[in-house]
Amino acid sequence: MSTYASTTSNATANEFTASAAPISSDESLVYHVDLFLIALIALYALARLPRAIALFGTTREWIDGHFLHRGPVRPTQRRLSPDTGAYPLKESPSPSDDTHSPYPYAFNASNEKWRASSLRLPTHAAACPRVLRPLMTSLRMRIAPGFSVAQFLVLSVYFISLLYAGFFRANIFTDGTRTGWVAAAQLPFVFAFAQKNNIVGAILGYGYEKLNFLHRFAGRMVLIASNVHALHWFYQWSLNGTVALNLKNPSNVWGIVALASVDLIFVFSTEYWRGKAYNLFLSTHILGFTLILPAVYLHRATTLTFVLASVAFFGADHLFRLLKSRVATAHLRPLPELEATRVVIPALNAGWRAGQHIRLRVLSTALGRAAWLEAHPFTIANVSRSEEGMVLMVKKAGGWTRQMFEVAKMAGYTEGGLGREVKVVVEGPYGGPQRTVLSSFSGVVLVAGGSGITFALAALEDLVQKDTAGESRVKIIELVWVVADPSSLGPLLPRFTALLQQSVYTPLRISVFYTRAPTGKQPAYFDRASAPPVSEAPLITAPARPARPPPLDLGDSEAAPLRRPGERTTAPPRRTGSRSAALVRAGTGNSTSPTAAAPLARAPSASGPGALPAGLTLAPGRPRLLKFVEHALARAVVLGGSGALRAKDESARALAGLAVAVCGPREMADDAAAAVGGVDALRAAQVGGVELVEEVFGW
Repeated sequence: MSTYASTTSNATANEFTASAAPISSDESLVYHVDLFLIALIALYALARLPRAIALFGTTREWIDGHFLHRGPVRPTQRRLSPDTGAYPLKESPSPSDDTHSPYPYAFNASNEKWRASSLRLPTHAAACPRVLRPLMTSLRMRIAPGFSVAQFLVLSVYFISLLYAGFFRANIFTDGTRTGWVAAAQLPFVFAFAQKNNIVGAILGYGYEKLNFLHRFAGRMVLIASNVHALHWFYQWSLNGTVALNLKNPSNVWGIVALASVDLIFVFSTEYWRGKAYNLFLSTHILGFTLILPAVYLHRATTLTFVLASVAFFGADHLFRLLKSRVATAHLRPLPELEATRVVIPALNAGWRAGQHIRLRVLSTALGRAAWLEAHPFTIANVSRSEEGMVLMVKKAGGWTRQMFEVAKMAGYTEGGLGREVKVVVEGPYGGPQRTVLSSFSGVVLVAGGSGITFALAALEDLVQKDTAGESRVKIIELVWVVADPSSLGPLLPRFTALLQQSVYTPLRISVFYTRAPTGKQPAYFDRASAPPVSEAPLITAPARPARPPPLDLGDSEAAPLRRPGERTTAPPRRTGSRSAALVRAGTGNSTSPTAAAPLARAPSASGPGALPAGLTLAPGRPRLLKFVEHALARAVVLGGSGALRAKDESARALAGLAVAVCGPREMADDAAAAVGGVDALRAAQVGGVELVEEVFGW
């Protein structure tokens, strides 16, 4: 028996000696492959450096977006005096409720000249050189839902690099050591791409959610390599009959722990478990990542370099999470029409950029005894430095959000009005447009689906404020919102109306589409929007206190063919020419102008109780996004080329591209990418290129 044990021990020792011989070369190989991947990341970061430099020129864009705090409230926007058409010396009061015109404040050329002399336009840096724009169209194409050609190429380069590391002068069927080193060497990439405070993302200018596909792919490569490595040794031990003996070796035991951690993480991170049991997915991730690093080190101490790199990424992320967390009081109010909860946090009103999101944790047992353990991401629905504070709209999408909605519904009256106050931990901000400055483009098209309107609202409000302050190049803004039911428009109608009123210099149009047939009693604005034309509508001339220009016309080609019986199809007057000319044609110029006296037909939705404001439309069906993109492109070219601002600096009139920003489900992002790719190359070149900004649900 002792002889057999001695022989077995010698065989095992010889086995470890034989496998240990090439370890230094294997370690060196995978180390240099990691350096190659880091060099590719650095090369791409260098290519994006011009955009990072341009961001330094916009102080607010560069400083904000890192740490939440309470800052001074931004001064209320000065409104144009209704008597002189210029900015008053003191703040003018807000329009009264009995003001019938949606734009009670006039506009004239003298004020436009004053604004042109005080422009502080942001620097625009295109995403790629002009010669590469046709290539970008191909890279945006979808291979599968939510998966682009660009992502496929990135993963292909990554996969080929790992194939080289695994097979160069090695045979995985006879040598299981190499695959173990490949798995260990990719752990730092798995951790780097997974962190909320993503160092790689900060270098490249992407949020962690944009790099999540790399985290998942790197994790799968670790899964495959580690299982191949383990199966090789299990097979060898079985042939030698030494399975029980080798399992007594602490190094092998820790290797099995590391393998079990990897497999546990993979199984419960599949789409099924993420959708059905998110908390289980999160718990197994935490447990697995807690065990895997010490287990890998105890399995083979020479992996210390890769383990320490992973610990550094993990530790830095959690340190920044702690620094970015704030405890505050939140006011909850239900929004039944949107099936959402409006969350207002007055103590935090600064530190984020439009489009960014935070992670919210409720410190209350009202949502459940263990609800405080959960942190969920929500896009901030307003701009920073507002008097109200941070605003979130939490849509019912799971057990946690449903419980929050029920808690808000059962609340009573508090100091902030109807609702309920709870303590929360706010962590962030994260994500958002990063180095993309929407105000530096000549035109912006915002596309939102359902609760994605939070992203679009914040971006729209930011653009309107910057345009009023002379800090925007944008000449045309389109907002397209797709909802299931037309009643969803109700809670946001006052805010849409305010934004339309505030957009003095830049044409703004808001188009809302509903995809579900309305049932039951509908709000007044729906009845007005769907009413047939008035048979004898009186003609009116430009009023002394002119109204806002009518909505821009695209005809019937913008929406899918679905129409309600009796829906109004008469197109409003088309706005052409310069921005000043457009305002004059709408009746906002000099009342003595011959153009100003031209009669305008009154639409049913233009006035009256329950009417939609001019510039906002409601229609059934799904939007044809390509038509909206082409229209915005054409208007940006016309308004930019006309030199409506009359700025002395020629760069103020230069076209700086069109940005299409989409926030919604994966299918909507794919539709937006197809619309951007469908724009004719020559037309896109006229405006300076078309870029796509994606904020997709479910990362």
